[in-house]
Amino acid sequence: MRLLLPAVSGRELVFSVLSYVARAAPGLSTVVVISIVCLTLSAYWTMQGYFILLTLFLHLSVVGFAVRSCYGMYITRREMAHTADEDQRSRTAAGEEDILPTVHAIFIPCYKESLETLRETLSMLASHPNALLRYDVYLAMEAAENESQTKAAIIVQEFSYMFRYMTFTVHPADLVGEVRGKSSNLSWATRIGSRRYSSQRETDVVVTIMDADTHLLPSYFGSISRYCSTIPGNANGLLVMFVVPVVFDRNAHATAPLVRCADLLWCSAGISALYETSRVRTPTSVYSVSLRLARFVDFWDTDQSAIGEDLHMYLKCFFRTRGKLLSVSIFSPASHCNVDYEGSNNERTLSRANTADRWWKSCVARFAQARRHMWGMLDSGYAICEAARVIGGYGLRGDTRFRRLEPHIDLEYLEDRKLRNAIHDDKEDLGQGDTIPPIVDNRLPVWRTIVLLHRLFEAHFLPVHYFIDVLACSWLDLFGHEYKATSPFLQWTLEISSFLRTAAFCLVVVQLLLYERFHAAALALRISAVHEGLIRNSSDRIINASLRNVRISPRNFLANAADYVLFPVAGTIFGAVPAVMAQVMQFWTTDFVYHVSAKPVTDNR
Repeated sequence: MRLLLPAVSGRELVFSVLSYVARAAPGLSTVVVISIVCLTLSAYWTMQGYFILLTLFLHLSVVGFAVRSCYGMYITRREMAHTADEDQRSRTAAGEEDILPTVHAIFIPCYKESLETLRETLSMLASHPNALLRYDVYLAMEAAENESQTKAAIIVQEFSYMFRYMTFTVHPADLVGEVRGKSSNLSWATRIGSRRYSSQRETDVVVTIMDADTHLLPSYFGSISRYCSTIPGNANGLLVMFVVPVVFDRNAHATAPLVRCADLLWCSAGISALYETSRVRTPTSVYSVSLRLARFVDFWDTDQSAIGEDLHMYLKCFFRTRGKLLSVSIFSPASHCNVDYEGSNNERTLSRANTADRWWKSCVARFAQARRHMWGMLDSGYAICEAARVIGGYGLRGDTRFRRLEPHIDLEYLEDRKLRNAIHDDKEDLGQGDTIPPIVDNRLPVWRTIVLLHRLFEAHFLPVHYFIDVLACSWLDLFGHEYKATSPFLQWTLEISSFLRTAAFCLVVVQLLLYERFHAAALALRISAVHEGLIRNSSDRIINASLRNVRISPRNFLANAADYVLFPVAGTIFGAVPAVMAQVMQFWTTDFVYHVSAKPVTDNR
């Protein structure tokens, strides 16, 4: 009896092996680091040179990241004031609506979000001065959630008169070839929503992605509109992504100190790349892309590698435009809530639960979120594969992934009759998905690509490598006297690394001090926007009910003194540990069960 095996060409086998190596690159690199450390500690003197180079490189990388974070935090706070002033001057100018025709298509992925959370978020958007003229809002619901259509219908009925257009889509559950998550939902929603805009209008449409609990200021959309009015109205100027700093200024005072500290560090990491001279500016949760760019890259991916939807979309845009992606910082802070445990929204439960129990449950919920964030290290493998394709000469015009994909659409899921009819429009009006702008060629900008890969190293490799190396250096300092006696270079390396660790600690303290000023400035801007919105919409019952009870969380140095001590612990628990777990598991699987993190809810009754 002969065993029949599927025929696999040599090229396919090579690609499969290389794809696996790229996917498991973070874990494989950790194995190499552990091997170097173990061999060094086992008196293999020939490995000391590698250990010395590794130690110096990792410690210098951490110090460099801390310096960049401090600089980014300082620049962001300074530019936020300039952006707010410019937006105020622009909105007081006559005829702004005629000068800035940009339409903002805002997509809000929703899965098990409360009505109160959605009302507060949409009230904040509806309070903007141009909401009725320029905002098209799409609620991206999930069929996997019970009663999601009922919830969406209630929200649309309450808020539709406040926006230029509003509807909802429902992403079917268990589509073949898709994994559950935000990216799959967005892929479905944006493909359907984009059918409202012909190829002639796509130069005036910007797609914004925001979480269901995000508060965006009018200056964010105003800055984007002003930018779009200054660039050429063709494909060359519209391959652009807008990124924004995030701030946790809603419930930080009420959450566990470790959770608050972890979110603070995560926020700082995103801000570290927003300064104007940064060659790579990756988004964090909230971002916008031109409709031209979204169509050009064939919208959002739906496979396992897209679990970290924001970074993955940036990488997809970067490589499909061959590094010509324009990434623009909009210095208008996006307000977020810290993660809370499921069930925390019941105020009576909160009053009965003791503080230690609440903090423990919040830490467990934040760790689950950290695991999801770190599972996004699959993006490092994706970037390695994409870079290899370009360097290997995989032609852009022959790349079949640029062909526009049309999803199977169940019209029952579409709430709005006009949107149903739009699907039957002429296919040529949907945008030329495989038209290649003249600026895009087959060459990647070398230095910018190196910077991008280094940023991925900082996010997905460095936390684990540095943790292992610090343990090894600490052991050698305490017990490695015989090693240091036989190798003066090792002794010098340990002294230098000790100094660099102290410098890194001091820089993070400076970063936290800068964050205090950034947090205060961001909170003041949001409070000002809320007050203006209440005055502008004083007669609207829904907006008043939501915004009058909006959460604020000011920081106080004495009250948050624990943050300055706990950040190494928070970085280890919510950074290194979930990263190790992800690296180990990704040796044999890319599957991950996506869970949405719980957020606090304000009772507006």
